[in-house]
Amino acid sequence: MHDHNSKNILRKKMTRAAVKSFFRKISASIDAPISSHRYRHTLATVLVNNVSNIRIAQEILGHSSIEVTAGYVEADHATMAMALNKASAIMV
Repeated sequence: MHDHNSKNILRKKMTRAAVKSFFRKISASIDAPISSHRYRHTLATVLVNNVSNIRIAQEILGHSSIEVTAGYVEADHATMAMALNKASAIMV
């Protein structure tokens, strides 16, 4: 069952100008360039790695399919090694 209020918060729209302004301010505050597109890749990766549920990441990001979300997730070597260690422990 979905909480109606949380669904509305997740679907709240920002204008393009507001998004650009938001990321300009963040970039200035950390003195490094960051784009909304890079942020979405990072958010997808953090969600999948920490929540371990690509379906939740898909909903939060508003993607039409899990395949789209999977394309945003960037696998790092440490996370892959940890997943293999967990899988091998289960299979033994």
